[in-house]
Amino acid sequence: MIETIKPLRRLPPKIKIGGDYTWTQIALILAGLATGPSRITGFNRGRDTFRTLDLLDEMGCRVTRDAVEIVIENGDDAELPECPEFNYDGGVLPLVLIIGVLIGKNRECTLIYSDAINPDLVDRIVHEVNGYGLDIFHLADTRRLIIRHSTELPLEVTCHSIVPYIKQCLLMVGLGGNRTVRLKEMTATDDTLERLIERFGGRISSEEIKGRWDQDPDDPRKKILVRQAEHKREINLDKGNCLKGIDFEPPGDYGSFLAITELAGLKRGPVKILGMLRDNRLMQLSRVMKTLNIDLDLEKRHLHDGLPVADVTVTGRRLKGRKISGDMATGLTAEWPYIAVMLAYGDGNSLIRDIGELYAWAREPFGEMIRYLETMGVKAGALGDGLIIEGEREIEFERLGPFDNRDVALAFYMTALAAPAKTEFEGFEIIRDNFPDLVDSIRDSYDRQLLSRPG
Repeated sequence: MIETIKPLRRLPPKIKIGGDYTWTQIALILAGLATGPSRITGFNRGRDTFRTLDLLDEMGCRVTRDAVEIVIENGDDAELPECPEFNYDGGVLPLVLIIGVLIGKNRECTLIYSDAINPDLVDRIVHEVNGYGLDIFHLADTRRLIIRHSTELPLEVTCHSIVPYIKQCLLMVGLGGNRTVRLKEMTATDDTLERLIERFGGRISSEEIKGRWDQDPDDPRKKILVRQAEHKREINLDKGNCLKGIDFEPPGDYGSFLAITELAGLKRGPVKILGMLRDNRLMQLSRVMKTLNIDLDLEKRHLHDGLPVADVTVTGRRLKGRKISGDMATGLTAEWPYIAVMLAYGDGNSLIRDIGELYAWAREPFGEMIRYLETMGVKAGALGDGLIIEGEREIEFERLGPFDNRDVALAFYMTALAAPAKTEFEGFEIIRDNFPDLVDSIRDSYDRQLLSRPG
């Protein structure tokens, strides 16, 4: 599918985006484990939501849905059929959660996953979980996961990854199999799953391991940060969890928020994005954006369905090239496609370091970004632990796509909206299917601008 993208003449003053992908996916799958009905409104309308619902239905959950509400109930009579074979065509996050549930059920079954998912990533997950006494076998050529009987001992694991997949999988093993899980994270990763487990009534606790400032023994004029332990966070999931159904509405979609932030940077204007979650990730992103000359101002702070949210006014100015490394870099993963495109339009060269572990979790994670940046005349290259980008003031292109990665596709869709002329976008369905609410909001902006023209 080729879509002609017309330039967006000006940013809308404010925009409301749909429900968050991560919160929606996790809530759906936890609802499938809970006793009693769960009602989810304001959910993410991307295709993965409905693929996950189809799988939950296949696994014996009672699922009803309409345009505004999803109801999921898993009664005590919901049992997996003998040696079943399941198919899941959705993304990596729900796949990881589903794998954990199926391992926890401790029933032999087969799970076939989408050819859009990198089998190297699945290999990494399988290798990691097998090391903790679980039993899962991967047939990469046919995209099959064979899940077999595993030990039911408590899981005590130290997670070294900067992405949360292993942690999420193991916590779902604990929930699906009613076992204790003790985790230590060397890098604190996204905690949405932990927060939603607690919301569903699960017995889970987490603690940030903070350092303290002590006198530098070599220089009495200075202080040094002394860590109490090497790891950053401890997570404890107790045995005997009994999740209860809830009513829930997720906050605004973070991927769409990143895209609009990028668009504000490219068009150097303000836009207000409604209902975004106020968490550590947003604060870290705000610090990074400040270095690029983009301000994120939080307004109307309030609680929405028990979660701290705010309206965020994003103000873009002339973008700057920057060096991003250390703790500022390692806490970010999904953000890099959007940041990389902004750096391509920035004054001067940019260097991103200390994100090398992303290479272990995806095949050539920056290859698609670099390929299309170079198509647009931007010099960019991958390093052993990051990216280097030479910023350009004048970038020209007439055609983009197709893309394999939905976040990379969305980042380049924003460049098409900010371009001075029309762009042919090949494979636009990857945007339409994954970010339908954002596409609708952009189209509404076109309509309002047409109506506002004189004459």
